[in-house]
Amino acid sequence: MRRFAVAGVSLCLLLGIPLKTNANLPIPKEIAKSIPKENQAYCLFTAILKLIKENYVLPIDDEKLIEQALVGTLSALDPHSCYLDKKALDAIRLCAEGRYGGIGIEIVMNNGFPCVITPIDDTPASRAGIQPGDLITHVNGTFVQNISSEEVVAKLRGKPGSKVRLTIKRLGRDLFQVSLVREDIRVQSVRAEIHEGIGYIRIALFDKGTAKELKTVLENFKKEKIKSLILDMRNNPGGLLDEGVDVADFFLNEGEIVSMRGRDPAQNVTFRAKKGELLPNIPLVVLVNNGTASCPEIVAGALQHHHRAIIVGTQTFGKGSVQKILPFSEEGGIKLTVARHYLPSGNCIQGQGITPDVVVPLAEIKIEKEIFTIREKDIFHALEETPSEIAPKKSEQEQNEVIEKTVRSSTLQGTEGKKEGESDDKKALRTMPLAERIDKDLQLREGFSIARALSCLPPAKT
Repeated sequence: MRRFAVAGVSLCLLLGIPLKTNANLPIPKEIAKSIPKENQAYCLFTAILKLIKENYVLPIDDEKLIEQALVGTLSALDPHSCYLDKKALDAIRLCAEGRYGGIGIEIVMNNGFPCVITPIDDTPASRAGIQPGDLITHVNGTFVQNISSEEVVAKLRGKPGSKVRLTIKRLGRDLFQVSLVREDIRVQSVRAEIHEGIGYIRIALFDKGTAKELKTVLENFKKEKIKSLILDMRNNPGGLLDEGVDVADFFLNEGEIVSMRGRDPAQNVTFRAKKGELLPNIPLVVLVNNGTASCPEIVAGALQHHHRAIIVGTQTFGKGSVQKILPFSEEGGIKLTVARHYLPSGNCIQGQGITPDVVVPLAEIKIEKEIFTIREKDIFHALEETPSEIAPKKSEQEQNEVIEKTVRSSTLQGTEGKKEGESDDKKALRTMPLAERIDKDLQLREGFSIARALSCLPPAKT
């Protein structure tokens, strides 16, 4: 914990943030006597920096020490805050555009390990059978515990056509390796089909242009005079908040969609729906699961609160925190958690997620091994639903024990199929026509059953 105390001092020093001296800091008596109290922590940092430079086994310069202090500070706050160098900033910008060279997964740091929230549709990761909750322990043979999420992302991304080897820990299995070939990830965020007069829309993630694509689809569905609609946001890892708000707005005429509340009043914002619902009186079913995180949780929560949709599936991930990119310059910055998301009901998404109206577990065709799902609240050092001044203590287990403990921190749910990656049935499911997928996918089948039933009801009076 001393490492993080020192790191915290360094960040305040660099940003010019007033620092309240912690009574637990080991302030030397000479500093305490001769330096004003509000400056004592800064002097402590300088003294420790001097000791490191004079006594560390290898020569080390100030820039390296400061950078590592920043990395430690941000990673100690919560799993989503981190230090960004120029390469990381550029990667975020590219990802926001929905195109980059990589393998197509969304990760979060859990007890120092990269943990898969979900693989993105039709990417090397999803085709290789990477699953939500998988812990990545090594990338190309390099142990990756306790490095920043942005460093992990930098290792995973690369030139399309190049290979990357992951070592993965999954509950109930020994460590195993997966070799992937990077691709130019051009995510098709919106896909649409019509079956038996019912519209089906798959939103894979919320990137730049998602709302625009969806609007075009909904306008076409209106011309086709669909009877009801299914919005599939399972394994959607989130994305741009504005896109999510616009998507929810397409299905609402009024009312609150989501609010953001932080310590700084400037971060407190409420988003409300505007008049102009695109498909009024068309029944709506929304599919979610444990891989539904952040923006899609906002959409599902708003539609559920306003009784505009029936939510079907399993409990969502529960990421209700808001991150803001704060660049120092063109060369670097920080990604910092600045607020929480609150549903129109006043409930916070963080750590809780969205509870479906109709709970339908994921069914596997073969039953051999237990599987697990991971949600935001299961992540080590996750931000709490409500503010707290008490920080959790970090475990000091040995490397393999830490891996096993971390992978078991997730929620056990049901059973899994074949040992190696995903089952052949699951691989084939992605390429099946919609009618066949309905027969194989229990959640999708239930969603269509509800959509059919709702389409038989008379339109609601407005």
